[in-house]
Amino acid sequence: MVLRFTPERSRWIKGEMWYEAQTEIVQDDGSLVRTIPASHEGEITMEILKHGSQVELLEPDWLREKIIKEINDAVKIYRV
Repeated sequence: MVLRFTPERSRWIKGEMWYEAQTEIVQDDGSLVRTIPASHEGEITMEILKHGSQVELLEPDWLREKIIKEINDAVKIYRV
């Protein structure tokens, strides 16, 4: 799984160990790309969602679609 964190959030999570085999690359703009091995879908979904708009799941596409659905479902709850 590949996640990209905003430069602002990257300052806070850089170096955090989520998984032993993870890798991190700081981009020129200060964003952080973290690659982690496949994991339990529920666990990583919660981890992604807790960072809100400060993270984007780049891969895999099947989980990206699930994240999009979850975010859209949440927006429906908060619409007035």
